[in-house]
Amino acid sequence: MFEKYGNPPAWQAGEVSNNSTAINTALNHIDFINWDYRNYDASRSNPFTAFPNTVDFLTTWPRTSKAFVGLNQRAFLGVLSLAKNIDFEFVLYDLFGAVVDSDTVNILTNELVVIDCSPSTIAANTTILPSSFDDSAYYTVQAKGLGAGIYTGFSEIFTFHLDFDCKRYPVRRLHFLNKFGVWDAFNFEMDSVETAEITTQDYEKNKGIWSENAHVYPIYQGQKVNASKQSSAMMLLNSDWIKPEVQNWLVKTLYESPQVYLETSLGFEPVKVMNSNYTLKTRKRNGLMQEQVQIERTYTYQSQLN
Repeated sequence: MFEKYGNPPAWQAGEVSNNSTAINTALNHIDFINWDYRNYDASRSNPFTAFPNTVDFLTTWPRTSKAFVGLNQRAFLGVLSLAKNIDFEFVLYDLFGAVVDSDTVNILTNELVVIDCSPSTIAANTTILPSSFDDSAYYTVQAKGLGAGIYTGFSEIFTFHLDFDCKRYPVRRLHFLNKFGVWDAFNFEMDSVETAEITTQDYEKNKGIWSENAHVYPIYQGQKVNASKQSSAMMLLNSDWIKPEVQNWLVKTLYESPQVYLETSLGFEPVKVMNSNYTLKTRKRNGLMQEQVQIERTYTYQSQLN
């Protein structure tokens, strides 16, 4: 990089830097000016991992609250690793904290690592059996950077609690791109209200038709008729009772996310969050709290032409 200025302009001082790595983040100004990648770099060359310190996964989920995932639901975590060589350790625990099963997988990848931490994906890609999840209450994920260095390269230990509760209503799970460019998720477990907005295109016919040699006016012909119809599906999602820190995280992360998906039995369906504002709630001001999220399904229905 060189400076060029003067009259006439001339090349001035220059500087050669090391390679830079860009990730798809979208931080507010305060977070941006305080950003330090070493807080998230699981590498043995990173002094931020000097024992007993660890680095964070790329999510602002409140660590004081439990993160839940169902046996058939998806969950993701992301971390940086400038060494491009990292182990992920999965450990399953029963209700009393005893180890049920564990395994470690190695990933050679780019500097940004996003891993699918779903129970089904772990069982399919490690020695951990699906039955081990049935016997577990929660499981942990920890990144352990490898490569040259004198530090541990360890990330925090992130805990997923397995959700075995019987549900009164269908659970709606949203996945959304967070400010670090990694996927966060949240379950809406209360009753969801499904609606649709219908748009009609119509036209007006001339009265009467020709039948053989006569112009007649049959009642079935009609005059104002529908040409076609379109419908756009909406859904009002209702959370269960949640803590203030979870509500604050949810509205700031979900409502400002440009990419949101509804997890379905067929895969991930893109949706649009229609909430245009939010309030950060507190226990003192709001007491028990829930959050309502209005989403629009992006696929519309088009009827036959009439």
